[in-house]
Amino acid sequence: WKHVKLKTFFNEETLGEFLKIERYSKVQILEIERKGQVIILEFYPNPLLIQEQEETPEDQGSFLAAYFKNLKKLTLISCMAECADWNNIFHQIIQQGKLKELTVKTWLNCDSTPPDILATAIAKLEVVKMVETSLNHDQLTAIFSAPSSQSLTEADFSGSQVQDVSGQVIGKFAAKLRKFSLGSVGSHKCMMAPREAESFFQEILSSQTLQYLDLAKCNLRSVDDSLFTEAVGKLKTLKLEWAKL
Repeated sequence: WKHVKLKTFFNEETLGEFLKIERYSKVQILEIERKGQVIILEFYPNPLLIQEQEETPEDQGSFLAAYFKNLKKLTLISCMAECADWNNIFHQIIQQGKLKELTVKTWLNCDSTPPDILATAIAKLEVVKMVETSLNHDQLTAIFSAPSSQSLTEADFSGSQVQDVSGQVIGKFAAKLRKFSLGSVGSHKCMMAPREAESFFQEILSSQTLQYLDLAKCNLRSVDDSLFTEAVGKLKTLKLEWAKL
């Protein structure tokens, strides 16, 4: 079976026994749903190939630690994990270095995650989607101003509260990517300040890589017409659903 749905988590020993069952031995996707919380784990081929390694203090008791050793993609939707568990997830991303894609939707208790740990973990990924989260100014600034990632090509921070974050910093970050999203979603508004929106477009104007931009429901009326036209003219896909122009 390639895709298996569960109602509970396994510890490392139980996960190993589960994967030894023939019909589950080649599972590629585990989907765990419990009380409205959804976790989807996509493994590299051959999930039984788990490298043995010494446990560090961060590994012991880490949330999802048993799954990280061969994990390719991780999706967390409405997960009410403790702050320590979230911190351990990002430590695992940094330490294991195998995760390619992280999707987090509706993360409310994120205030205690250190900005530097969050930024370092995201820089290890190829794709990050953090939608309708409550990341604060320091966390967002750390993510957007981190040294250039050698792997990150796509980022979605739709619904992030960026009203106090430098548009220049966000633009420099976006200009290095292939796809970038920062629009409003649900009850979470983008709220980029008018001056910062102008700075954002000044930065992406020089991008040689950005092909896709989504600024749904953003107020872009302050951006100079010629600057806006020149910046978006380089894109392959531009999404401005309900944006103010």
